[in-house]
Amino acid sequence: MQLRAARLFSRHIVVSLGGVEIATIRDKWLVEGSTLWIQGTEFVLRRESLLSGNYLLLQGGLEVARGEKPSFVSRRMLGHINGRTYELKPETIFTSKYVVRLDGVKVGHIGPRPVLFPHSAEFPDELTLAQQVFLVALASLMWARDNN
Repeated sequence: MQLRAARLFSRHIVVSLGGVEIATIRDKWLVEGSTLWIQGTEFVLRRESLLSGNYLLLQGGLEVARGEKPSFVSRRMLGHINGRTYELKPETIFTSKYVVRLDGVKVGHIGPRPVLFPHSAEFPDELTLAQQVFLVALASLMWARDNN
């Protein structure tokens, strides 16, 4: 899976697989969240409530997956998908590349943030395309926080 900025220095991300564009992640400007278009289907990633560290991925108003930022100061994010918890944590304190872990074992990576050049993301095969793009969108939220 390849990630690239929609335009030079854009916060919007285009996701490709085998050279074919399969999804876009459009970050919202005034609130933390995104609109995801995955193979023509719209998903919305939004905060559960204003002061909450929880995020919901919704399709047609129904919850598909849930994200959680367990600590205000940590650059760590959790993705709760089908009863399993995927942890996104920076590879080092100096990078925007996120390692994806399941039960403490590295199962993939995201990034670093695509600004000038495309970058890759890798996930376990059991995740659907929508679930993979959801994890990229969670990383995108963290990249936006890093920039502020």
